[in-house]
Amino acid sequence: SSSSSSSSSSRSKFLDSGFVVGQKEVTRILILFLGLTASCLVLYKTAYPLQRLEVNNLTSLLATPSPPSPNLNSSEISPETTTKRKISFKEILENASTKNNTVIITTLNQAWAEPNSLFDLFLESFRIGQGTQQLLKHVVVVCLDP
Repeated sequence: SSSSSSSSSSRSKFLDSGFVVGQKEVTRILILFLGLTASCLVLYKTAYPLQRLEVNNLTSLLATPSPPSPNLNSSEISPETTTKRKISFKEILENASTKNNTVIITTLNQAWAEPNSLFDLFLESFRIGQGTQQLLKHVVVVCLDP
């Protein structure tokens, strides 16, 4: 009998301490959560307006739009790129550096260089970013594959 009275007194202390969440609070939390979710979806759709959002397949939220493939023809390729002159890493850094000698260096391997990979997303972020397209001239990519 003493155990039941102690459990009821501890239960009443718990109830008195304000930890109980009523139906109104649960409803408010649920509405807040749904509103936040809807806001995130709206913001996502404004960032990627051409991507289709399928309700039946929510994995489309994780898919990234494929960047346009570069359209190079032989007239755009300079003679420098077709010659096989060895360029030192120092020359590469000097050519890629900004006025204040800043270079953006990133590394990747063959798997990351595949079409529609994370590297394409990295490059696309420079193309579509506000004021970041000119930074592409200063990116140096180091391949880690042998």
